[in-house]
Formats: sequence, C-alpha cells, structure tokens
Amino acid sequence: MPSEYVMDTDRSWRAEFACHALGAMPDPASDPSFARAVAPAVPHAHALEVDPAFGPDFDPFAMMKDLMTGEVRLHSVFVAPFTPTFASARKQYLEDGSGPLSVIAEELAKQGAPEPAVAARAMLTAAHGMSVIVLALDHGVATVPQLFFGRLDAEIRSQMIAACGEKFSAGPALEAALIHLESRLGVDFWPALVAGPAAGPAAGPAAGPAAGPAAAEQAGDLRSFWLELAAALLEGTESGLAGFGGARERLTDLAWWIAQGILTTHNGSTVPPDDLDLLVRCMLLAGDPAGAGQGIDALVRGGGADEEGVIELLNAFVDGAISAGQVEPAAQWLAGVREEWATLLDGLYDLPLALFRLQAAAGLGPEVLVPTARLLSAIDRKAARNDLTKEPLWQVVVPDPGELLDTSAAAERIGRSTSFIAKRIEAKTIPTYRSEGQLRLPLRALDAWKAVMDELKLLD
Repeated sequence: MPSEYVMDTDRSWRAEFACHALGAMPDPASDPSFARAVAPAVPHAHALEVDPAFGPDFDPFAMMKDLMTGEVRLHSVFVAPFTPTFASARKQYLEDGSGPLSVIAEELAKQGAPEPAVAARAMLTAAHGMSVIVLALDHGVATVPQLFFGRLDAEIRSQMIAACGEKFSAGPALEAALIHLESRLGVDFWPALVAGPAAGPAAGPAAGPAAGPAAAEQAGDLRSFWLELAAALLEGTESGLAGFGGARERLTDLAWWIAQGILTTHNGSTVPPDDLDLLVRCMLLAGDPAGAGQGIDALVRGGGADEEGVIELLNAFVDGAISAGQVEPAAQWLAGVREEWATLLDGLYDLPLALFRLQAAAGLGPEVLVPTARLLSAIDRKAARNDLTKEPLWQVVVPDPGELLDTSAAAERIGRSTSFIAKRIEAKTIPTYRSEGQLRLPLRALDAWKAVMDELKLLD
C-alpha cells in the first residue's frame, strides 16, 4: 500500500461514477514495507490518538455514556489507507510542522519525549495507514483510529486494547481479531484487511490466501461487511451520535473508508440500487458531494430509486455541497443533468428546487436564478411562492460573493426602506453574507433576489 495514497479530490464533477473505485491503486504487494515497517522508538507511539480532538488518554466510553444504555461491543477492526483529510494534514506537518497534526508533538511532549517534534515527524513518516477499531453501540458505531506502522505484534496489540479505555470489556475478542488480522498482512490488502465479530468470513482463512470458489465467497462476504457497516454508521448518525463532541470527525473518516470499501468490492460491476443508496449517504457524510451526486445520477438513470428516496438524497446532496463549500460546481453539475433527470422523474418539482437552493447559495445573478424560479412556478406555483421566501434559502456561502452592500446601500439599490431590508435580514429571507463579523448584502445576489421577487410577484 503506498504510504501516501490519496483519492483525487479535485476530480471533475462530470467524471464517470466508476472513477471513484480504487482499481487504479498500485498493487500493495509491490510495496513490501507495508508489512515490514517498524514503528519508531517512541513510548506508546502506536496508541497515540491521531484525532486532534482527543489525546492519548481518550476514553470512548466517556463520550458515549449519554448516548447509550447498553454494553459497548467490539464490532470489527480494519487496516486502511489515510483519508484525504488526514493525508493532507500529514503532508502539511511533514513539510513545515504546522497544521492540525501539530497536536501529536504536543502530546508526545506531555509523555516526556526529549524531542517531540522530531518524534512526531518520525511517527508520521513511518506510518503507512490507519488501524481502526470499530465499536458497536446501541444505535450505530464509534471508532478508535490509530496510526498503522505495518505490524500488529503483541506490544502494539496491547497498546491498541488500552486505547479503548479501562471500561472496555472486549479486550480478549479484540486481541483475537488483531492476531487474525496480523496473519493476513501481506496476504490480503485494502479493503480486505478486516477482522472481528462483525467481519465473519470476510476476514478470510487464518492462514494463506483464499482460492477458487472460496475466494469468490470471501469477496461476497467482504462486500456484505462494508454494506452492513454502512447501515450501522448511518443508523448512528440518525440517532444523533454524529453531532456529539469530536465523534462527527471520526465518523466522517469512517464514512470515507466505507464508501471506498463498497466501491472496491463491487470491482467495477454495477452497484445495485440498495447498495447505491448506502454508498451515496456515506459519501455525503464523508464530505464528498461530487461522488454522491454521481451516485444519485446512477440511481436515477438506473430507475431503481423511488421518488421519495430521490427527494431525500437530493436534499442531502444540496446540504452536503453547502457544508463542503462546493455549491458552484454542484450547481453546474446538477444544471447539466436536470433536463434528463426531469424526464426520468416525470417533472419532479424538488429537482429544480434543489438546483435553485444551490444557485442561491452560490450568490448567482438574475440571469441564472430567474429561469429556475420560472420553472418552479410552472410546476407548482403555490409551492414555489412558499419555498422561495423561506429562510435560509438565500444565505450566500461562496468565498467570493462579489461586491457587498450595507443596509442603506441595499435599500437604495432595490428602492425600499432600510427597515424593509433590516426586517428581512433578521428573518433570513434576503441574501446576506457574513464578512469580518458583520452581515452584508451581496450586490449580485440581491439583484437576483429582487428579480425573482418581481417575477413571481412575491413582494405584493
């Protein structure tokens, strides 16, 4: 496994959905250091938490106690490549010692390391990926991610078990899973390096590679493992775990690994609709609206999604693009597929509404917003009149919204009073943009808003 494998996060929005698969990743067998790398001589280096939100004394049970009433169980453990976010932070730290991973040096200093910055650099250089312990909760899962240095010997296994906290009762099960996983290093590779109770047959035989029918059966079991983990993850996000403390960052990483696991185990074949639904939701949680959009496209074109499911995914897609700061490319992409989707979805109102939300968040001008508003009104005038005056539809989130106006200038621009503007700023029903701690009105977006209001006669 390459030590700095990162998916291409700058890929084109119009790239084929299949480009997200890892089939082009170099064969890990060509990098024997994957199974032989040695952790640097830093006390408890492997057990050091790499999530900046938590130090090496992190106790997952303290985080979970308000979210569960039952026992925390071992779900699985797997070895994976760095996520794009972590790979970027790792590269930054190795280049200049800055960024979110500078916390590692701080934690090593607390442990008494004589040269913590040097030790942190050595750790991140030696690491080839992540070892991730997945814990099963009453609703959903939680993770304990740690750097992986290519070995899972007794000392490292002990440190990994200790990292799960004093109240963790599944130590023996985790020990057995890690021993099994160690036997698979150099035999299986990502995303097949899985073990533990939930992995089952997907973990492969205890010795030697699976072959013939057994290999095909293991591939199916592996696919099922990642799909079932996706379902467990999404159950947890729906019950509120994702917003608790630093859990969201950890589950975002898990969602990325799951998405890549699902794609890779399908091995270039068509992803069935039910699997696509899980895949799209994981991509959205992972902050990958580009991949999610392509997944929704596959669902729509394949005819395997019901209308209610498409609406739910569309709304999540828009929310994800806004959260990820990708509203402009998302709007361009959705505009490109809208007409064909409209035919396939029988003129679904929510499709142009999703496009309008993206265009408004991008602060685009009247030449873009007015035609979309007309389309909405033509499909359902009453719904359009209601939706286009809702908050926070008009909040602009792009880095460069263009010229910004204060309240007085905005009032003069549209021929209304300052109290008219102030009232709508407070209600969040007029375009605004936060700049240097103050709310301003983007000129281009304000012109679009006024044109839409006039077109649909929403101010009278």
